[in-house]
Amino acid sequence: MEKKVDLEEIYKLYMNDLFHYVFSLTKNQQWAEDVVQETFYRAYIYLETYNGEKIKPWLFKVAYNTFVDMLRKNKRLVYLEEGTIDLDPNREAKSAEDEFLLREEINDWFV
Repeated sequence: MEKKVDLEEIYKLYMNDLFHYVFSLTKNQQWAEDVVQETFYRAYIYLETYNGEKIKPWLFKVAYNTFVDMLRKNKRLVYLEEGTIDLDPNREAKSAEDEFLLREEINDWFV
């Protein structure tokens, strides 16, 4: 339980600084919030392997690595329009009839 208390204190002390740092990298509020959240999740997981260095630089290093991981993941996605993504840009578009038949087939599996 001590791990949680320590992380809560770290969160209170460094969350705003960390958010500003990540926002300077992402230039996107939602993405920055996601990176900060993932950073604190990773910090919680790896806090017991923390080797005593200063906590703020360690946390910022975790944030940067999280940002790079999420950037790599997002590069694999192709953005078509606002709010839609396509994981396979070489895939041919399906007709409305094909989409309907596929949905019916999926629904039949669950019945």
